[in-house]
Amino acid sequence: MRTQGYLIPGAVLLSLLASWTAGDGETMRFPLVSVASWLLAVIMVVAVARPSGPSDPGSTWTRRDTATAAALMLVAAPLRLASLDRIPWLLGGDEGSVGLAAQEFCQGARDNIFGVSWFSFPSLFFVLPGGSIGLFGRTIFALRLPSAIAGIVTIPALYWATRGMFGRTVATVSSAYLATFHFHIHFSRLAINNAWDALFITLFMGLFWRAWSTGRKGCFVVAGLTLGLAQYFYVSSRALIVVVPIWLLLAAIRDFGLLRRRLPGLAFMLWGAAVVSLPIALFFARHPNEFLAPFSRVVILGDPIRQESLRVGDPQWLLLWDQLHYTILGLFSAQFRLWYQGAPMLLPIAACLFLIGIVISLKRLLDLRFAWLCLVLLSAVVASTVTDYVPSAQRFVHMAPTAAVLVSLPISRLYAMARLSRLGVRRLLPAVGVFLLLAAAAHDVYFYFVEYSPSGRFSDIETETANRIADHMMATSPLDQTYLFGLPSMGFATPSMRYILGEDVGEDVVGPIYGEATFDLSGPTLFIFLPERLDELSLVANAYPGGARQDVYGHAGELLFVSYYVEGWPGQPPAGPAN
Repeated sequence: MRTQGYLIPGAVLLSLLASWTAGDGETMRFPLVSVASWLLAVIMVVAVARPSGPSDPGSTWTRRDTATAAALMLVAAPLRLASLDRIPWLLGGDEGSVGLAAQEFCQGARDNIFGVSWFSFPSLFFVLPGGSIGLFGRTIFALRLPSAIAGIVTIPALYWATRGMFGRTVATVSSAYLATFHFHIHFSRLAINNAWDALFITLFMGLFWRAWSTGRKGCFVVAGLTLGLAQYFYVSSRALIVVVPIWLLLAAIRDFGLLRRRLPGLAFMLWGAAVVSLPIALFFARHPNEFLAPFSRVVILGDPIRQESLRVGDPQWLLLWDQLHYTILGLFSAQFRLWYQGAPMLLPIAACLFLIGIVISLKRLLDLRFAWLCLVLLSAVVASTVTDYVPSAQRFVHMAPTAAVLVSLPISRLYAMARLSRLGVRRLLPAVGVFLLLAAAAHDVYFYFVEYSPSGRFSDIETETANRIADHMMATSPLDQTYLFGLPSMGFATPSMRYILGEDVGEDVVGPIYGEATFDLSGPTLFIFLPERLDELSLVANAYPGGARQDVYGHAGELLFVSYYVEGWPGQPPAGPAN
């Protein structure tokens, strides 16, 4: 206890020191002192979390649980790692931006993990793809690998969390479905930070429930550590800051005496969260616009919805109702927008099970386990309702494990009914449950890898054009220089092209050329023309005759660009043969 009295304030002081020595710039004032202070503060948190208090016999972990969790993880791994550089088939612009920001850490141009980087997201996340790029090179596989790992680890994390909350059947079914859940597979294959929130919220759920059930200080402290660390990733983790107090209010209504006995543990949880998140929290306190940026650029409340109301002539409440309507449809039937275009979150079998799971949860809402599921689901629905481009897939990723649990509830109910039924039905009901799980899982895997991915629905013409230009340039050999006739629509500053090709990829031809084309050609040269600037091709061809023209079309048959490859020109000897 005496040691603890030193560790608690000492960890806070070290976290404050980490913030001060980091500063607000892209590079830290004293990087070694800052990182070491923060890591030592985290170690102190872990030291305070040493096991204490009674264990929960009902949640005893066995070898069977270890084997089940490992087997499910082995199912999830190939579904998230196979052809990671080719599925999804395009590197999105935001993925390219993440890669460029990660390279800044990899190359040492930026090292402040307690500030923000691209799109006002906390910098710590970008260290992960930066490290992967440092190990495996500047490839799409390396960029996407950390998200795939986060998605894989979420499977055993969900098994562990739900094993303590709902028992082995729900744990097995929910984790098995999440392993094959097309929506979670997709976001585990993208180089953005959303998949990490699903992992952190799952870990927090398991830790917080164990802490609440047993009163163990260690669980409260590690739950706080998880909550604090989650704040360095995607903004949906901030939903916990709202969900937890509402859940505690429900807990107080149900059993105020228990809440009062858990107050010391909750204080430890807040302390653990504060120690870990203090550097980024202080940064946001000094720069509130950076904290609000992820919300302000998408929230429709206030002036945006007022302007839309005036434009269409509908009252604001009706516009919000439409937003809510499309959000709910996005769970079952409406096609998502932005990061998962052309698919709803849940396919028919899983959607039916999910709806039954919601009914089960609402009927048992006074059971705090089911209240937690409903609150996490509600957080995603509210976030989508008050933001633009409804329904946007990336705002639902943090609730993917919760959706898997809701899908598992009807199947687990069949197992429970079997134990109370006659012998014949006792064998039939579990078989029905297994069939439903396998059917839902098979449908999701088939849909994602056989229907969705080959269809090219995950695309827009700008992203496809940028990727195809990069592929075309890499396939052209020999090649000394490239001129892109794409501005103002597209230039070499496009993030996906910059990440794939590197910084010195070519030169943008800013304005249209008139008369004779004059370029400084030092070797084999590739000219690339977007359709809106195709008229300039004749001027280049007249100035450098004998080149090879190639028209490149998109997956839907539209012309993306035309290339003109010049290997030699009058007054210049031709280059050697192509490799």
